[in-house]
Amino acid sequence: MVLSPHDEMLASSQARASRLKRMRRLTFMSRKEFAKKHAFSPGTLQNWETARFGGLTEKGARLILKAFKAEGIFCSYEWLMLGVGDGPVFARHTEHAMIDTGRKIQDPQKRPNITQEMKFFLQLHYGAICTQVKDDSLNPYIENGDWLAGMPCNIARQTEILGNLCILELISGERVARYVKQIFQDGKVSFVAANPFCQAGNLFSERVLVQKIAPVVWWRKVDI
Repeated sequence: MVLSPHDEMLASSQARASRLKRMRRLTFMSRKEFAKKHAFSPGTLQNWETARFGGLTEKGARLILKAFKAEGIFCSYEWLMLGVGDGPVFARHTEHAMIDTGRKIQDPQKRPNITQEMKFFLQLHYGAICTQVKDDSLNPYIENGDWLAGMPCNIARQTEILGNLCILELISGERVARYVKQIFQDGKVSFVAANPFCQAGNLFSERVLVQKIAPVVWWRKVDI
């Protein structure tokens, strides 16, 4: 199968490393603490989180997904390795959450709704910001109505920002979700949408000053 440039970017070793690092930070554990608790070599985990030697492998992804599951954080293999589908789901706040790493809901009646999940996410992560996609600018993977959330970070942390989907809070106060292409020394950024045929604004913007920039770590569809 031939991947598009966009898909190749999402599946790159750097993108996998960024998603893994963001997931690990959701546990509130340092790299050393997480590795010790789940019997990983700190050096191996560091290689995965920095994309050294090819980054996270298929075998490594299967193992680390089990470790996150033990922490009450559920994620699909496809999202971690390819950037496809929904991001991490929290289940530690309900003893009835029955979710596997493929994100198939075993008991839909007991599944917390999006509002409950978002409230829990925001409680766990002080300062997090969220936004609802209101157009088809991020099709085909992220659709109109999907909810996104992330943790604002210093713009200097380029490895977590460049090439990744981020929530950008513009000077006007408007929030848009876009892929960051470039960061300039004056703090301005250039970003793009995924769907060039969308009629929404801010599809391709160069050297824009933003108030906040938050790599997306939480993604939910209205119909899940």
